[in-house]
Amino acid sequence: MKKLLILFFSSLLIVLLCACSEGETNVPNEGDNAADTTSAPASETPENQTPETTAKKDTGSSLTAEGKDLRQMAVQYMYDMANVKWTATVLIDYSSKARESLVYKPGETYLGMIYNNCKTGLESFKSVLDADSKYTSELTNWFEAPGNSCSTSIDHAWQTVSPTVNYGYTVDMMPFYPKSGVVGIGSIDWSGYNEKSTATSVFKTNDKDTILEAYALMKPGDALMRHLEDGGHALMVTKEPKIFRNNQGKILPERSFLYLTDQNNLLNGKREFKSSWTVDAETSFADVYKETYLPVTVAELRDGKTEEPTFKVANKPTKKGLESAGTIRGDITSNYNIRTFEIAIRKDSADGEAALFVSSNPYAKEVSLKDFADKLSVKDLPAGNYVLTADVTIGFGTERLIEVAFEKK
Repeated sequence: MKKLLILFFSSLLIVLLCACSEGETNVPNEGDNAADTTSAPASETPENQTPETTAKKDTGSSLTAEGKDLRQMAVQYMYDMANVKWTATVLIDYSSKARESLVYKPGETYLGMIYNNCKTGLESFKSVLDADSKYTSELTNWFEAPGNSCSTSIDHAWQTVSPTVNYGYTVDMMPFYPKSGVVGIGSIDWSGYNEKSTATSVFKTNDKDTILEAYALMKPGDALMRHLEDGGHALMVTKEPKIFRNNQGKILPERSFLYLTDQNNLLNGKREFKSSWTVDAETSFADVYKETYLPVTVAELRDGKTEEPTFKVANKPTKKGLESAGTIRGDITSNYNIRTFEIAIRKDSADGEAALFVSSNPYAKEVSLKDFADKLSVKDLPAGNYVLTADVTIGFGTERLIEVAFEKK
């Protein structure tokens, strides 16, 4: 079987500063005058609200967002990126780009995707791992090897449930940018921020209690971010927060905790294997506030609903075109970013062995079969019956959008 694999990588320059809390923070001893109470996490949405989707209509898709736990989907994708196990086969040295420790050495096993400035998702990274989870790509460049950073890892997790999220830099996670799809949490006043200032400007225009109460509203799938003059960092909340209040109802920041997962540039041995990922790190509100982190999310998680998946196919390939000229065509549009795009020419049936196969990870809402036509040469096939298929994968699953049977004479 002839098998071809094409990987797409998006490159962007991101200057990041990782200043997340390392390890766990101990709960302080209860003070003499603190007759504390433990409160459940507050909520911005009505109590007992369950995830919804927009009204069901003809979407050109059998996939559905209905009944899906959107927050769990985003968190699970984050976990999957953090926990993918792999073995380096080439030296991937980023010590001059980030921290001195950020070096992936041949023969060593790691947990979690590579940290770098290539904005790519788990699908792209897994596509360069063989059956033994060994890294098979020759790409090691800071901008090209399949990896991601603190902010772009969260972007990919959110993309699985949000058709509106669209950012690349930590600074773009500020709700100041409406087209990013990122929204604030709580009653924080963001008006003090502009493109020339930093997260600290928002802290100056909000009292401490306002920001602490916003932390208390956070739920799994939401994120903390900060942007400073020399970089920034972002982390995802992956477990329910633990909140403690005193008798007056005020949050005790040293006794209240968030559980955070992040991709960072510190490669260490704190996990089973070396990793640049921290998973479910217990971090106090006090530490988060001290480091000027702000709570953000996407509208779909805030509102508990998202759009139904929608696909459109234009310029569909035809039996006549395939048989007479071997014409590979078809333009596919999705309202969600397409995470994997697979085209195959299969023997005898739609489920048959692939005589020709192309896979890519576009992370885009539009793809075209004609871009792969040179890799799917019908004229080079032996005589026989075939089926051209095209499948797209988004966060909610895989959909076959093209299936055309033809005969090669």
